[in-house]
Amino acid sequence: MLFRQMNTPIQEAMENAMGNVTRGLLLSAYQQPVEETNEGKQKAIDDFKSQTYQECILQME
Repeated sequence: MLFRQMNTPIQEAMENAMGNVTRGLLLSAYQQPVEETNEGKQKAIDDFKSQTYQECILQME
């Protein structure tokens, strides 16, 4: 999500991705809009992190 909020091109972000799980997370992040303010960017990053963590926990149950 950090790459997304920095408006990094997806091709560049994918070059830094290791493995299918990371690529899947990148694709999910790039479906979200880029926020305009630093506060908005940080909230988007925090929300994405929380949502992803919750989804991982649910998969483990």
